[in-house]
Amino acid sequence: MPDHVFLLRGNHESSFCTLLYGYQGELKAKYGEPGWNKIFKACEKLFSHLPLAAVVNQATLILHGGLFRPLPAKGRRSKKMRLENERKLGNLDDLRQSSKGGPDPDGEGTSRLASDVLWSDPGMDSGFVENEKREIGMIFGPDITEVGNQAIYSLVP
Repeated sequence: MPDHVFLLRGNHESSFCTLLYGYQGELKAKYGEPGWNKIFKACEKLFSHLPLAAVVNQATLILHGGLFRPLPAKGRRSKKMRLENERKLGNLDDLRQSSKGGPDPDGEGTSRLASDVLWSDPGMDSGFVENEKREIGMIFGPDITEVGNQAIYSLVP
């Protein structure tokens, strides 16, 4: 049902999670050596092309993990400006312009936004801080969710 079912990329579509949660093992058991690895490489390529987000009925933004920072600023910036950018909330234009992070987004450079989308989590406390538990992505509070909702509604036609 291509007009009704849309697949998005999640954090389980990474090499780390496929190993940790048994997908690679399942392929090995079903297809044996050396066939499983060829299938796994094709899956990795497929996963890296899945969209990070979808807007449903021009009103609802769907993301696997959560909210994200804007794309890293280009060019030389002061340390203060870089730190301010680390705590800002990204918008749909950032999302549209970002890369999908490749097979394993690592939270660095151009894959930062993809990593945030895949690994960020909501939290109970206000604010927008690095996700120290996961060591990738962000934790965002209810205040940031509200800011995000307002920003999204202003950008969706």
